[in-house]
Amino acid sequence: MKKFVLIFICSLTIQYCYSQNYFVTDIEGRDQVLAISTGSNFGGIIAADNYNVLATILGDSPYTLLKPGQKLIDKVNLTMGDVNFDLQPLYLRETGNSRMRNLPPCQKLTQFLSDPLQGEKFDLTLPFIDGRVALSARSAFIRLGNDCPGTDYHTAIDFDRSDITKSFEIIAAADGIVLRNRQQVLVLAHTTPMGKIFLTIYQHLKPDSKSKLLEGMSIKRGDRIGTLQTGGYTHLHFAVAVLVHGGLVGNVLVPERYYLIDPLGVYEERKNSNDITLYNYLPKNNIGYRLSGVKAINVFRTNPINGSFFVGSFMPQENWTSTPFFGDKGTYFTDVDGDQKADAIAVNQAQPIKVCQSNGLSFDASSFWTDIPYLGDKGNYFADVTGDGMDDAIVVLQNNPVVVRRSDQDRFTSNENWTNIPYFGDKGTYFADVTGDGKSDAIVVRENHRVVVRRSHLQVMVSNLNEEWTDIPFFWK
Repeated sequence: MKKFVLIFICSLTIQYCYSQNYFVTDIEGRDQVLAISTGSNFGGIIAADNYNVLATILGDSPYTLLKPGQKLIDKVNLTMGDVNFDLQPLYLRETGNSRMRNLPPCQKLTQFLSDPLQGEKFDLTLPFIDGRVALSARSAFIRLGNDCPGTDYHTAIDFDRSDITKSFEIIAAADGIVLRNRQQVLVLAHTTPMGKIFLTIYQHLKPDSKSKLLEGMSIKRGDRIGTLQTGGYTHLHFAVAVLVHGGLVGNVLVPERYYLIDPLGVYEERKNSNDITLYNYLPKNNIGYRLSGVKAINVFRTNPINGSFFVGSFMPQENWTSTPFFGDKGTYFTDVDGDQKADAIAVNQAQPIKVCQSNGLSFDASSFWTDIPYLGDKGNYFADVTGDGMDDAIVVLQNNPVVVRRSDQDRFTSNENWTNIPYFGDKGTYFADVTGDGKSDAIVVRENHRVVVRRSHLQVMVSNLNEEWTDIPFFWK
């Protein structure tokens, strides 16, 4: 069943494609096992800081992959327990350019942990209801220090207001449960569409603002989960962690644990080309380049205007077709192939119906979904009358029954009469699921009659069961 909800809180939109889970071999605690960091503690939940390509070598030397004019950034000194060692981040700089870039993955150079989100594709958004909230200038997952080439592995992103001493409300990013609620930390656990586990972590919250959130309690996306603790630099520290199952990778024992991943993923581009400490989180102009060209990266759809996110506004325009696309009898946007993305549909007087299917980044090339023109003199509609998740094509005619062509994911099938007589209203004809069974019903509104509904019965709008759903005429003059 489709549900249509008006969402007024919006901001950072994340599309997860592949996670970047590199690892290193070194001493962690008492065991010779995987080591990515000293480990972070979020209210008792231990999560390793995944520095993406902060790794030692498991094969060839990284220097063999460097091109002329490139050099690796300096090693990082880490201490784990009573062990101190240097670790080589697999990042490079080019001559004359202080921006860091990650070394390309190489089969022998590095090995990946089993990707816990392999094959997943889902959206995760971090909403705000305060329009003054924006991505902090200090927010990069990996930040250059003021005195190059120092680095700061932040393993999260920060949000603040321009008046950085002020608090604001924090909203849950996804449906889940409260895993930990301790001091200024709140950890929510979520599952992906394929049942895989990840965490969202909210830090620096005022403890009494979230005191009613008990561990194990269900949380819905959009729920208010607390406000920020004020004092000094008031900001939300937002992190995402994924659960990686343990096992041997080569000769390395990988423990099962949560790994913090970069919740913005793309940090190579600076927001300000003159400021080496700030990064832009959207590839320039073409996000499709990242999706198709770099598999081992997280891709996040964000607002590229100064890295900020606005409430209740549209992002800058994007061209989703290469040529004009419209119908002289109507242009529609609805999901006709069942992938939960609205497609573009053109209805023309002298042509079959054309559809441009959405791929989430643009509309694909158009194709004909009917073999002849298909239109009604009382209106064309697209609604899911069969309950299969795909909107069907419906025509309403002055002198003929309502005709339906079911969506078959890549075309509309043959004509089916779904009423035994013409069915329309002089104040409007509509198709919507008023019964809650997942199928759109037929509704007519008339000036001198009550609102009448015919329920969808999979193959017909039940013709002998007109139901009056109001006791008086009901319409807006």
